[in-house]
Amino acid sequence: MNEDIFRIFVSGRDLKDELKITTAYTTWIQRTVAQKLFREGIEYIETTTPREGKRAGNRKIDHLLSLSAVKEICSTSNSKNAKEILLYLQNLKNDLS
Repeated sequence: MNEDIFRIFVSGRDLKDELKITTAYTTWIQRTVAQKLFREGIEYIETTTPREGKRAGNRKIDHLLSLSAVKEICSTSNSKNAKEILLYLQNLKNDLS
């Protein structure tokens, strides 16, 4: 499949949760983007969605991460789930090819 037409993105918030990272999301993603020198529009896209409940009116920030960004984050992570995530993404990419 042509990667210019179809790209897989992973939610930064979901990745952080799966890696069992306890740091606040905004702190973690800002540090990760800076350390890895990720470029907006290439390795990630910042998104916002409205919050509900007590924080209604505020916006929730997330980042759609490219597969290459997720692989880089997982390959340097100390999380036990990182290897499983990498295998899952590889299988997903193979299934879509």
